Amino acid sequence: MNKIQEIIAQPEGRRLEFKEQLPSHAELARTIVAFTNDVGGEFYLGIKNNPREVIGVEESKLIEIEEKITNIIPGGSTQL
Repeated sequence: MNKIQEIIAQPEGRRLEFKEQLPSHAELARTIVAFTNDVGGEFYLGIKNNPREVIGVEESKLIEIEEKITNIIPGGSTQL
């Protein structure tokens, strides 16, 4: 089993979040704040929930998505 399959087999929780699409600004900000107030976390975009599988995101939208996430995280960084 490859690494991403191992990751998506885990249940969501305080430090793990999966989304099929980029959530609203407010919802994403809440997730980031929750991770920050705890011990960190991992957010995976492009993961369908039921059944849980990698669907990915459109390559043409990656820069736009990265900019939206970066604008929510002052001084933060993203890894796409």
